[in-house]
Amino acid sequence: MCWCEYNRRQSRLFEKRLSKVPHLKSANETEYWLKLIKETLVLEEQSEDINSLLKETDELIRILVAIIVRTKKLEVKS
Repeated sequence: MCWCEYNRRQSRLFEKRLSKVPHLKSANETEYWLKLIKETLVLEEQSEDINSLLKETDELIRILVAIIVRTKKLEVKS
């Protein structure tokens, strides 16, 4: 097996693993619940903590989406 074939196979395996594990769905659900919690908070310091968590969740969602998009693009090129 040449390096190209190995790389393609690894990409497919990675995408299969990624699609089986619902990371993106979990991150989106986490974002939803954090926003809901934020709307119900009264204290400003609690809101700051939630804002920090929302920012981290948004970053994770962006990373996961970028991985999925890049993996699909690589597979199409292969």
